[in-house]
Amino acid sequence: ENHVYFNSIKDEFSGFERFGYMNLYGTFLKRCTDENVILGAEYFKETAKNESNPYVKTFAQRALKSMLTRYKELETTYTDELSKAKTENKNTEVLENKLNKTKLTKEKIKSLYDSVK
Repeated sequence: ENHVYFNSIKDEFSGFERFGYMNLYGTFLKRCTDENVILGAEYFKETAKNESNPYVKTFAQRALKSMLTRYKELETTYTDELSKAKTENKNTEVLENKLNKTKLTKEKIKSLYDSVK
């Protein structure tokens, strides 16, 4: 629901005003589903590619890098939890699903980030 709001107002900001918007949007995306994170990453990619203001462009690239770092950390966390669960002979199906979904999202964000480096 809130993601729709952020998408609807993104064109209302230009130049340096976009810093505030992108900062809020990036913070919001940390609490979103992987699908919404990918949509947000696509926005940051388009901004980094098409923005004429070099500061806004750099900020968008940093936002993508931050998202990528977050998903790398999640992948490490889930991998560690999965290893621990296997040694304790616990059910690992849920963790395996989380890890696979995190890896897929990380790869999508990485490809978006690589396209604007």
